[in-house]
Amino acid sequence: MPAEKIKELVDSHLHRFKLNMEQNIVCCTTDGASVMVKFGRLVLPKLQLCYAHAVHLAVTDVLYRRVHREELADVPERVMETESEEEEDSGPESDEDSAECVDGGYRSVRVREEMFMSVERVRKIARHYHKSPVSNDKLRECTKRDHGKELVLILDCRTRWNSLADMLDCYIALHKTVSKTLIDINPALIITNEQLALIKQLSSCLKPLRKQETRLSQEMRDAIESRFTQRRQKNLVSLYR
Repeated sequence: MPAEKIKELVDSHLHRFKLNMEQNIVCCTTDGASVMVKFGRLVLPKLQLCYAHAVHLAVTDVLYRRVHREELADVPERVMETESEEEEDSGPESDEDSAECVDGGYRSVRVREEMFMSVERVRKIARHYHKSPVSNDKLRECTKRDHGKELVLILDCRTRWNSLADMLDCYIALHKTVSKTLIDINPALIITNEQLALIKQLSSCLKPLRKQETRLSQEMRDAIESRFTQRRQKNLVSLYR
């Protein structure tokens, strides 16, 4: 649905209560979808994007979008374009800073690619066990022997970024058991020590985000509950008058 149609529907609904955007509405709050951002530009009130959804967009943009080779090749060009816009400085310190900037750009893109590939490997392993009953049964037997209970791998969902954190945490806990079962099933899927170290670092980085999102969601819920409580007061609800 286009943003213009959303604005039309909102205006129509407000009109039923004899309200309008220009005179009665102070602020609108929406998620961070592009269509809602455009809707916010169309209306006069201030638009407040949902912080919890902003966290979701940030995580999906970094961890679900693969870095293409064109982006890696374009790093020096972007740096040179930035430098050409600034005043030229022929000093040796400027050259060193430029070299560090280019190298830093390469490292950033490479790290993103390595993170994507490591997460994708965990995803492939989880899919393998989900699609193969034989492999899944063998994993259950091994986890029961190693951990005292049957455990299975979790597959993430793009629409819920915290499911990615759950998937990584689950794999880290079962890494040794999964690797033992993959030796006989599909050795090509075994995750290397370097990939495991990167997965652990990524998991530790996601933990503060999960706590922050939980806090933001809790604040939002408390605000809604407080508003409902106010609306139930007899002096505010017309049915009690």
